[in-house]
Amino acid sequence: MGKNSLLKVSMILTIISSTLVTGIIWIWMIYGNLQQEPAATLPDSQEGEERVQLTSRSRQVDSLIKPLHPQYEISAQLDTEGIEVRGEMRIRFDHPGTDEIWLYLYDYPSAPLEITKISSGGRELSFFRQQRVVKVENPYRKRERIELFIQFRAPVPRSGTRFGYKDDVWLLTHWYPILGVLDKNGDWYQPELPAAHGGDPFYYQHGDYRVIFTAPSDIQWVTSGEKREESDKNGYRETVWEARNVLNFVLAGSTRYHIERIKIGDTEISVALLREDMKDKVMTMVDYAFSIYTRLYGGLSTPYAAVAETGPGTVFAMEYGNMAIYSVDMHVQNRIEHWLPHEIAHLWWYNSVSTLEPLYGWIDEGLAEVSVVDYLRERYGEERSARKWRQYDQGWRQLQWGYPGEKMGKDLYQFKNYTEYHNAWYSKSAMLFRNLQLYIGEEKYNDFLKLLNRKYVHTIVGPEQLDEALGEVMGSDVNYFLQNLERTHRQGITDPELKP
Repeated sequence: MGKNSLLKVSMILTIISSTLVTGIIWIWMIYGNLQQEPAATLPDSQEGEERVQLTSRSRQVDSLIKPLHPQYEISAQLDTEGIEVRGEMRIRFDHPGTDEIWLYLYDYPSAPLEITKISSGGRELSFFRQQRVVKVENPYRKRERIELFIQFRAPVPRSGTRFGYKDDVWLLTHWYPILGVLDKNGDWYQPELPAAHGGDPFYYQHGDYRVIFTAPSDIQWVTSGEKREESDKNGYRETVWEARNVLNFVLAGSTRYHIERIKIGDTEISVALLREDMKDKVMTMVDYAFSIYTRLYGGLSTPYAAVAETGPGTVFAMEYGNMAIYSVDMHVQNRIEHWLPHEIAHLWWYNSVSTLEPLYGWIDEGLAEVSVVDYLRERYGEERSARKWRQYDQGWRQLQWGYPGEKMGKDLYQFKNYTEYHNAWYSKSAMLFRNLQLYIGEEKYNDFLKLLNRKYVHTIVGPEQLDEALGEVMGSDVNYFLQNLERTHRQGITDPELKP
């Protein structure tokens, strides 16, 4: 992925120093995939012309962001000896109307992601990093679509973190630069470092991906995309995946993975397992969860989804684009019966209907918790679901006792600790949706969720959009979510206010 001939020679000498065979293979991969700029096969677009149909552009629903409709093509290789990903990418997106173009790097201080070159139209662009943002000069004033070519290197942390390598499992989440997000006024959102109490401090927007990835042939992968092509050579496998309208593109791989597949509705689900002795249990849960959610909320907009199991001592459960991730530790005390349905629900309430996680993460977390109740009720009966509601209610009551003057309407960084954060954005949020269900009845409540999944698909929503959807179901303008965000925990949860 050379910047110039000197960089190519330096990189080749470094590779050959490991073994001659490995060096030859890497040279072949570099020249096979990364020789030309731009290294991409998406149809070319010119100023004023759009040849690739962007399905998300047709949405007429108000969004919390100014969408830039990014298209990514990434060509990358996994270096299993150096424990890093090396790649280059091309991003096409709408002109942001700003003098700078922002890219986000969601890496770790111990393993910083390095951008070696950014160019556009054959011209190298200046850029600098400021915390989690890379600010790039915008060379265009009037062009409708902009194209950036980026070369990067991403060291993979050797730990059980969100992005890391541990116990022969590669979890590649934040492995590439991602286009920044504009608010409705056209200003870039500023991502912060992770909060001490947890949560997702990440801003995303939906985009289309074509990923060309080369890795040793014995590693089995599940990803955010659908496999299009695959070829093996000299012990390495090049695979092409594509995904539409996802917030991010993630890969999970291991030589130990056993991959099962199941199709529910129009969506095929790939499940990567480490513990084959738990195969029947996990596959049954996946079947139940997808079937129940599809019936209650409507089908997913994606034809492909994945579930990945990671090793012990890793982050216990996570959601990413088209993928639910959980640790084998969740089998202890059967915690998987909660967290796997929770993460699967995020395929509806995160990747499909999305929000700004640092500001309104209570939306998708609360809906995912409610979805767990639906799963338990439909599979085991009312007593199991009632038990879960009591658990959420207890967390919500702890807020009233311990934080009576606080409110749910905070951003991620305003919570005092994990207890306040979790009980507000998980337990109280779930009870907020429960109160609504009891007030308007089961039928209208289900209509509300189906409307969210249908009308607001691939949209970034906040409390205003939830009230709009609720008002459409109830046939009146409604103030419910907005007013409850501003009520203190002492004041409790109030019913919807209907406007004349």
